[in-house]
Amino acid sequence: MKFNEIKTPTPENHDEWIFRQYEEILDLKPEDFKKKILDIGAGSARFAKWAKEHGLSEQIYSLEPKKKSPLEKSKAVSATAEEIPFKDNSFDLEVSLYAIPFIYHNEKIRKKKEMDELVHESLKEELRVLKIGGEIRFGPFPAGNAMEAHAAIGRVVDAELTAREDSGEIQVEYISLGTRLTAEKEEKWYLVKIKKLR
Repeated sequence: MKFNEIKTPTPENHDEWIFRQYEEILDLKPEDFKKKILDIGAGSARFAKWAKEHGLSEQIYSLEPKKKSPLEKSKAVSATAEEIPFKDNSFDLEVSLYAIPFIYHNEKIRKKKEMDELVHESLKEELRVLKIGGEIRFGPFPAGNAMEAHAAIGRVVDAELTAREDSGEIQVEYISLGTRLTAEKEEKWYLVKIKKLR
């Protein structure tokens, strides 16, 4: 299932609906839930909550800039991706659904720093707390062919990832999630997988 095929939730299945989006869009497999996971831009931590309640994982930590009454409070942290309050090499897997790179698009955030600085600092921090051999997965990531804002974000993120890949620090894979109507144009969207090599 691609992200544009996911149905609208009902009040009865909302937590599961959010969990399934993580699972489908970020290509999460049963073995991934045995890993220590950091959810960046976790919102109300429903992903961690549903996974814990259904015996899938108690190792999901939720990171959100402002606490949004997290439902899974024990492992929810109020912080930004540029200042992650964990030790080096803490996580096996980092995930972000509908948060990266859209956080760079937020005007309140951009007032403090420019987009390229935000991208550089957040990726540096995400890699710092990731173990060697670990992976970052974020999506859906826009190709930028429908909106200039998406194109600008895409250029900055792609440049940062290319520089780090060229240095041998990471390996990047873009996986198509299909297309979606954005600003009355079809836009391609991707899952981005980043493996830390050193």
